[in-house]
Order: sequence, then structure tokens, then C-alpha cells
Amino acid sequence: MSTVSEVGLVPSGTSGAVHRRVGHTRISSRALTGVVEAVTADVFCVPVQSLKAQLRDDQGMLWVSIAVPMAVSPLRGIGRISDGGGQGSLYDRAEANRRRIIEQTRLLTGYVVGRVDLRLMGEPLARQGRRR
Repeated sequence: MSTVSEVGLVPSGTSGAVHRRVGHTRISSRALTGVVEAVTADVFCVPVQSLKAQLRDDQGMLWVSIAVPMAVSPLRGIGRISDGGGQGSLYDRAEANRRRIIEQTRLLTGYVVGRVDLRLMGEPLARQGRRR
């Protein structure tokens, strides 16, 4: 955890010594959105181009809303869901992935993610070829 001092951010675990920082570092909303989309693509094993995240402020924390396409097979192939693998139900895997998105986004950006709304969008698996 970090604390904000009068002159800058003091990482937790330090002696509390504050160093004066010169200048400003800003992360644009587009760059932050790109990080969230890349993390989500990695977690769900989907192309980043297939994602579109929306970010909002949630009382000082990030609120992420993102739709994730997932390849699903027809009913005869029930149980085959392409979401990067994992154990448990689809809901259990989505919950685990939600936690990973929150943690990895925090580690990469320093922002606290307070809420992640996932919309899992089923897409049929591409046909391997037509039978005649």
C-alpha cells in the first residue's frame, strides 16, 4: 500500500523518507483503457482487438466494464469452453479471472480497481469444414 504525502507518493515498506519529485506523470485514459484490455485479453486468452473496455470513477477507484467474447461449442460438445482453461463452472472461472484482472491492473498501473463488470459473450466455434 502507498500513502500520499505533501510532495509525492511514498511506497509502503519504506522508511518514510520523502523525496521531492520534479514534474508530473500522467496516464491518459486511453492508455489506462489499453492496459485493462491487454490484461483482460491475457487472462481470458482472447485477442485484445476483440475487447472494448469502459472505465469510470467509482469514488476514487476504477470501475471497469468489459465484454469478453468466448468461443463456445454446440450442445453436442458441451463442456468445451475456450476461456483459457481452468477448473469449475464458467461462473467460477469468470470470478477467478475477475480477481486476476483487478490484481494485475493494480500491479501494472498503481490504480485500485473497485469494480469489474464482465459480460461474457458466447460466440460459436468456427466450423472446421462442411460435411456433404
